[in-house]
Parts: sequence; structure tokens; C-alpha cells
Amino acid sequence: MDTYKDGNEAKIAHTSAGYYRLEEPEEVKDIFKIALGATYEIYSGFRIGTTIEQKMATTNETKYQVNLSWKF
Repeated sequence: MDTYKDGNEAKIAHTSAGYYRLEEPEEVKDIFKIALGATYEIYSGFRIGTTIEQKMATTNETKYQVNLSWKF
């Protein structure tokens, strides 16, 4: 019978390969997130906007986003 040794292992289904040890996740203590955005909307329902988001934690990330929508 084939069993896990602990809860942090994975096996590829339908193969004879053994279990593989999974990577331990990084410990994140504090996350600081700031976002700045602007949107322009006209009466006929067209909207365009942009957002920039900075996330500071164990790894720093910057996300740029552009939104377009049209309600009809």
C-alpha cells in the first residue's frame, strides 16, 4: 500500500513515479498595499480607467491595470 509520509508531498497521477516533496511557502508577516487610480466616464456609458498598485511584503509587486467598458 502506497501512503503519504507527511502532508507536504504530492504524487503525479497515473504514473509509477514516487512522491515529491513540495516547497515550503514563504512566511509573510506584514503586507502594505497602496493603489492609485483614475476613471473617466461619459453619460452614454463609456468608461476608461487606469490603476497602479504597489504591494510591499516579502516580495515587492507592482501591478498596472487599464479598464475599458461600454454599457449599451
